[in-house]
Amino acid sequence: MKKIEVAVEFSDAFEALGVSHLLTDHVRLGQIITNLVSNAIRFTANSAIRRIVVSYDLSVIPPEDGTCEVPAAYGPIRDVVDGTPLWLFVGVEDTGPGLTEHERNILFQRFTRQSSEIH
Repeated sequence: MKKIEVAVEFSDAFEALGVSHLLTDHVRLGQIITNLVSNAIRFTANSAIRRIVVSYDLSVIPPEDGTCEVPAAYGPIRDVVDGTPLWLFVGVEDTGPGLTEHERNILFQRFTRQSSEIH
């Protein structure tokens, strides 16, 4: 209804690591992705260009402490076996107005809103 282009992208890491499925808390992961995409829709709806990209990346190496950044390399190029710990990185990018630096710094803090003006 809002004429927003939505794209889903998977990194090459899934194929390189031989991963076709993940064991996750699918309910919680679904809630997180739904919330991120819902926010992207809300803030992109009035933009001249309306595009949302949901990207998935994977690594056998955890992110550096204090970050959510995908490591430069996703780890050894080998098939992973059942039970191998993996890190799934989900990104949602949109053409909305964006966040201020302060809003980005507090975005993923527990029980915090990015702005008191947003309900």
